[in-house]
Amino acid sequence: MWNATEARSMETSDAAAEAEWLTRSVNAVLALAVLIVLVPVLLLIALVVKLTSRGAVLYTQERVGLDRRLPSPDARNHNRTRDLGGRPFT
Repeated sequence: MWNATEARSMETSDAAAEAEWLTRSVNAVLALAVLIVLVPVLLLIALVVKLTSRGAVLYTQERVGLDRRLPSPDARNHNRTRDLGGRPFT
């Protein structure tokens, strides 16, 4: 059978869970509201940049590797076994 201390700790954990749920809900609603307000502003800024500049709204560049060579497809592999000189890692 439960004693009074265990009952109080259960009430406390329920209250903490409720407070956490409420905080999370308020954060989600506020984030959505900020997003709804900022999206039109950011689209307007993108439109102004596009109308007043020659280039694209977002900056892009061609990637060039060592000795002006384009990186090979395997250069993006994160499991590299050789260094830039072609020597295997030890």
